[in-house]
Amino acid sequence: MSHAISEEEFYDLASSWGISRAGAAGVLPAIAHLAPVIAAMDDLRADPPSVAQADRVVHTDARQDPYNAVVHWVSVRKPGARGLLSGVGVAVKDCVAVAGVPMTAGSALLQGFVPDRDSTVVRRLLDAGGHICATTNMDEMGVAPSGDSSCYGPTLNPWDTTRTAGGSSGGSAAALYYDGIDVALGADSGGSVRIPAAWCGLVGLKPTHGLVPHSGVLGGEPLLDHVGPLARTTADVAAVLQVLAGTDDEDPDPRQPARLPRLDAVAAVESAPASLAGLRIGVLAEGLDPAGGVSPEVRQAFDVSLARLRELGASVVPVSVPEHRLCGPIAFNLFPESFAAQMRGGGALFGAGGRYWPELAEALRRGFEKVGDALSPTLKLMLILGSGAERAGGGSRYARAANLRHLVTTGYEKALAECDVLAMPTVPVVAHPVAPGLDPADRALRAWGLVANTAPTNITGHPAITLPLGLAEGLPAGVMLVGRKFADTRLLTVGETVERAIGWPRRPPENRGGTS
Repeated sequence: MSHAISEEEFYDLASSWGISRAGAAGVLPAIAHLAPVIAAMDDLRADPPSVAQADRVVHTDARQDPYNAVVHWVSVRKPGARGLLSGVGVAVKDCVAVAGVPMTAGSALLQGFVPDRDSTVVRRLLDAGGHICATTNMDEMGVAPSGDSSCYGPTLNPWDTTRTAGGSSGGSAAALYYDGIDVALGADSGGSVRIPAAWCGLVGLKPTHGLVPHSGVLGGEPLLDHVGPLARTTADVAAVLQVLAGTDDEDPDPRQPARLPRLDAVAAVESAPASLAGLRIGVLAEGLDPAGGVSPEVRQAFDVSLARLRELGASVVPVSVPEHRLCGPIAFNLFPESFAAQMRGGGALFGAGGRYWPELAEALRRGFEKVGDALSPTLKLMLILGSGAERAGGGSRYARAANLRHLVTTGYEKALAECDVLAMPTVPVVAHPVAPGLDPADRALRAWGLVANTAPTNITGHPAITLPLGLAEGLPAGVMLVGRKFADTRLLTVGETVERAIGWPRRPPENRGGTS
């Protein structure tokens, strides 16, 4: 709804741009002439959005959810659809639009917001025969990787319910321990698919940047945003990737390159070799640095996992990418300013093309007017940091950070020219205790220390998979493999070979509090 600008507000807005009252006075009369043109937008609408023909039910009955993994139990399927996911139960993160299903991104900001169209990835899941049965809990607005900042409360770890599932896609990970949920969808701008997958003993893939459309998914920074699958098996992750990957012709996504290579992830996994003979794995020295927070227990579990990969025939060699250490400064000058600008702009990527989301913009505007003090510490800090960066540098710090991405990308490319994949611990520590009384500042800092190894591939765009190879302190400790761009199937093939030969650790029966 348009808003008439009063004279005092006009001068206040001018002041925010460094324009004095005297300097602005000359253009004040133009406001009255432009106001009707601007207000005309209130009566204009684009063509109604297309919504996939599907049976859609949002359940209001309380179902068993011991891990606090689910926001809404739903039943969404496309009648007559047959494909790779026929009969497969799918959970999707609460920032992925499913028409007719409330979407809150784990935040009171979006309470009452109901998308009127499906995201591209949901449309593809339904077309492939998938049955969407839940939307899942997540860290508020996706800005924390810890699993404990949602307005619905923390998502609990199925291996130990005194600990969190990780985030921000923690609900998607924990929900995979429920009957009827076979695969899950997450979003990853700094590790948000891989961290909860690693902490919950699952396979999680962050695809090559742009391989999977992001349209209809609430993002944080388009240079970093990815959508990816989580599952109990590599084969299930491959099936979901094959369904999701490809150019979005209906709703163009600026994150996608003009042309994408053809992907056959299922065939690649089905033909996975029995050994890793000939595979050269580069162990990233910077990814093992105790200064980066890698605990002795996680390091020990990683070393045991490497020994298993050697036993399967892989050649394991040390490599160094010094630029890996630049990713902290890059990420914390890139993401906050962009995220804050998007929140002020209603989640819009200005000038990006494709379909915009005015209903989301309205919902965010209303939310910020009502619930600012109720936001989580991590979200408050992210918004304030981003606004402070914009005020101090006017976009210059963001620009410098964006321009530094090529240094990290080049460093990774050089290492991957010598090795088939790079390896490092997915997360430097095991799952965090829930810690409800933790100081807000400590909670935010504890969370952001988790992304030291995951965020670099969001910056470079390389595909990365976490495999549940090891245990530390009796809890899952994932191994992350990084591949060449658009060689996602190579990572899946390695995962399948390892899974067939070794299998994944299984959760002890005494920890099973779910319905699995």
